[in-house]
Amino acid sequence: MSCSSCNCNVCSCSVDACGCPQDVNSKCVFYKGTTTSCLGITTGTNLQDIIQAFDAAICDLPTPSGGNTYVVSGTSNQIVVTSATAGTQTTYTVALSPTITTHLTTIDSSIVTLGNCTATSIQELTTSSSEITVTPNGALGCGTTWSIDYTPPSGTPIYDCIIHNDTSTHNASGVGTEELTIFTEDLVTRNLLTTKDNIIIVAEGQYAYDEIGSQDSDTIIVNILNGASIRWTMRNKPTKLVAKYGYRLEVTYTVTGATTGRVTAFWFHNNVSNGTEAINSTGLPRTIFSKDVTGMDYTNFSVQVQTLNESGLGATYTFLNHLQVEVRKYI
Repeated sequence: MSCSSCNCNVCSCSVDACGCPQDVNSKCVFYKGTTTSCLGITTGTNLQDIIQAFDAAICDLPTPSGGNTYVVSGTSNQIVVTSATAGTQTTYTVALSPTITTHLTTIDSSIVTLGNCTATSIQELTTSSSEITVTPNGALGCGTTWSIDYTPPSGTPIYDCIIHNDTSTHNASGVGTEELTIFTEDLVTRNLLTTKDNIIIVAEGQYAYDEIGSQDSDTIIVNILNGASIRWTMRNKPTKLVAKYGYRLEVTYTVTGATTGRVTAFWFHNNVSNGTEAINSTGLPRTIFSKDVTGMDYTNFSVQVQTLNESGLGATYTFLNHLQVEVRKYI
């Protein structure tokens, strides 16, 4: 019996001549599982129908063309991709570009250098100002933080203004040299005095002259202590009477350095005779002098007004009734 004669009776064949213990028709084998989700095979479907369903599904698949293609690329100066093939296996390596790694190496080296510098070069912060204090928060070393505090000075600095304006009457006693008044101030602290600033001084009052008694005139003296003394004597003799003269002295003191300056002074006066005031013909403004002075102490700047009583009438007619000191800032 040949193999072609096997299964002569459907589903009732015994051992055939080909050595098969039993040859079963595919229509005699049935699927007993649950319904499949993709091919929709249900329980009770025979094997032949299942095989045909698989064949139809495979035939519906698109026919592949060529081998698989992999597209691998890096980014310029950032990511580099290299490949190595051994047999049928290709290995791709993704890495940072040399440009990036060089930069990282440089940065790492710089960080090490800065760290060493910081560790060996920490300096203590100091200040010479009474308004600023610096305090380390912990021991000096890498990572030390500092507190810097500012304490504003008390009061309000006066920069550009009249700093002294005395309108009291200071009478001479009529005997010798005497001080009528004095004004002292620290202009560096109060007015932040600097080079090219001006100090303007105005002194006003009256002095006596006794022509009848052949006495000399009284002298008004304005001293800028520690530097310049301004002194002049009024000797105008318009009449042969006891006379008194109103005076006004204007002094401009320009700061030229820490202890130096230039003084320019002007004076004005008018004659008062027998109770009648009259502007004297010689009473026009006159420049007393202009000179450089040294040895000034602007932290202890003093203006002193004195009188030298030589007329014998000073107690009656010689006095200071206005002293004004003003600071003008150079801008």
